[in-house]
Amino acid sequence: MKGFTIILFILSLCIIPGCQSEDLQTNYPFLKQSPVTILFSNDLEIEKENSYYEALLDFKRIHPDQLASINVVTTEDDALINHFDVHTFPTLLLIDDSNVLLRIEGVKETYEIFDYIEASLQVSTEESF
Repeated sequence: MKGFTIILFILSLCIIPGCQSEDLQTNYPFLKQSPVTILFSNDLEIEKENSYYEALLDFKRIHPDQLASINVVTTEDDALINHFDVHTFPTLLLIDDSNVLLRIEGVKETYEIFDYIEASLQVSTEESF
């Protein structure tokens, strides 16, 4: 009987994260797109995020087909913040098929963010011209 209880416990640990992921995708349909970009933003410190917005806009302009969507999430969205374990704002995630390809945290320069995104998606600026 003790072995059966342990097996049930282990199975519940395996099943629950899958259910949470499905619930998350139901509540946030943009997570079904691929690749998806999420910028975790703090409205009180938006000036620290300018380089992120500039890099994302530049990247989207140069590589229009590489990012399915760009989504901004505020500090009030606890479900996504907890799911992706975000503690620093700004934080940028690039997700492809539920896998985090890129995580950038804190204040960075525009060119750094752009280069990280480009490297993660394995595209280069030369391909676009």
